[in-house]
Amino acid sequence: MNSNTKTGLPLKVMVGYGSAGYATLFTFTIVITYGLYFFTDVVGLSAGFAGMLLSIGTFVDAITDPMIGTISDKRDPGKGRRRPFLLAAAIPFGIVTWLLFTDWGFGQAMSMVYFAVLIIMFYVVQTLVDVPYTALGSEMTLDYDERTKLSSIRYSWATVGGIVSGFTMAITAYLGELFDSARLGWSVANLMFGVLCTITILIAWKTTKGRESTEMADVEPFNLAKAFKGPFSNKSFRHVALSYLFGIVGQTVAVSVTVYYMSYNLQLSDNQISAAMVIMWVVAFFWIALTNHIALKYSKKAAWNFSMVIWIATLFIFVWIINAPGNAIAVYVMTSIYVVGYNAIYQVTWASIPDCVEVDEFRTGQRKEGLYYSMASLTQKLGSAIAVAICGWIITWMGYDPGLAEQSQTTLTGFAVLLSAGTSFFLLLSIISTATNPMTKERHAAIKEAIALKEAGQLYSTEKFKELL
Repeated sequence: MNSNTKTGLPLKVMVGYGSAGYATLFTFTIVITYGLYFFTDVVGLSAGFAGMLLSIGTFVDAITDPMIGTISDKRDPGKGRRRPFLLAAAIPFGIVTWLLFTDWGFGQAMSMVYFAVLIIMFYVVQTLVDVPYTALGSEMTLDYDERTKLSSIRYSWATVGGIVSGFTMAITAYLGELFDSARLGWSVANLMFGVLCTITILIAWKTTKGRESTEMADVEPFNLAKAFKGPFSNKSFRHVALSYLFGIVGQTVAVSVTVYYMSYNLQLSDNQISAAMVIMWVVAFFWIALTNHIALKYSKKAAWNFSMVIWIATLFIFVWIINAPGNAIAVYVMTSIYVVGYNAIYQVTWASIPDCVEVDEFRTGQRKEGLYYSMASLTQKLGSAIAVAICGWIITWMGYDPGLAEQSQTTLTGFAVLLSAGTSFFLLLSIISTATNPMTKERHAAIKEAIALKEAGQLYSTEKFKELL
């Protein structure tokens, strides 16, 4: 392994690496938070079709995610395995971010085709950046705790992206009035967002120079079936992937419905909704430190489960007991508390996947960070696609009509149930999956020691980590 992975990472390198986390989570957040709303209330598509639209890219990802991950694993280390992808995809990433929220005024049929093509392009450029980028982080350090710190810094940048995304409703409303066109307001706003994404990806590319592995880890020819089988035959990764899947589905249900819930159930203005989102992501900064502390002092499992329990309790208390129409303060408090769960989904998962890679390295003698992170990326997109599609269909079934200023009581109740019970169901499943994960800090240390002994041709024992095998 590259000697750079064996020494402590300078803070400036960790901060620079984390910057691309802004772009990847920012775009993912605006798509799952505002995608349904944009397609139904701005473009004029049905909620059912909009939900399906946001899910079709997953089918492409089933091939592109493991393919890009494996290609990056196999690239010549002398030319760079991960960083060249960041450089190549930075500008296309920004352009697609802009075009996805640009309605050119085509007819209904052409708009459907246009946005179907753009959503596929969006998922492809996400893959080109996110998979090599996350795999790069796994190569930069082998230390169990330093990975948690690196993940926390990356998520801090992602939180900045969340804060910026929180201004979306206010910015698009302002620009819409300025240009006398809601469609143009969304387009110009996302043009600016796209430029910021491109800049942060290039910062990560620049500051991580010399931090990639200098060894070729995977020389086997690409096989799609084996690409799926390898990671999911890894017991610890199955648990991490399931927790991530359930967490992402829960989060996507929550953020997809939240805009409708705030607009119609609570009758908040666009500016109040933006304020709620911004306050939520600002407070998320403080939760990052607590989540990091719990993970380091106790365990990554404890950090995950603590965060999910807080999220579930907050939803039920505020949705069914405290919140009332026009009560913006209660919404600000609610989102500020349950954002701890958002943090854990990414912060804990990103720190846990590299540990699973070591299990695979012990079994196969090869490091396949790209493949593992591609499976995580696919899991994220699959979870969001499932959730958005389900929400779109349910919202249509509930009788939602974007042309009405006030929705029926059935629709309003549906929003409340989806936000609270719908989200909590999947979060509970994630808690179960996390609690039963056999990976611990002690077992991870034992398997690292066994890998070193195995490479040195010395005797080793699997007794201390047999549960991982």
